[in-house]
Amino acid sequence: MANPRFETQSNEKPVYRDWRAGSAPPFKLAKTDEDIATRDTGTVSVYSGSLGSETDTTDNIEDVFNLTDQQADSGTWVLLLRVNGEWALLPLECPA
Repeated sequence: MANPRFETQSNEKPVYRDWRAGSAPPFKLAKTDEDIATRDTGTVSVYSGSLGSETDTTDNIEDVFNLTDQQADSGTWVLLLRVNGEWALLPLECPA
């Protein structure tokens, strides 16, 4: 039986459809604009485009919460997640 959370388009790639039609997905790719300390908030720049060729959308999000126990340095790639209606980040890079 097919998973009801996925549907197949004509190109045969599954598309996740758990959020409402017309609404934004609950995640974004971004880079930090400043150092964001553990369990603190800061500003990030949202990126989009083909993997490896992402560009800054000039859409900045403020008050993004760092969920982790490590600082996210300025310029770190992060994944933004919607948690209880607010944006939180998870770093995609390991600290040096």
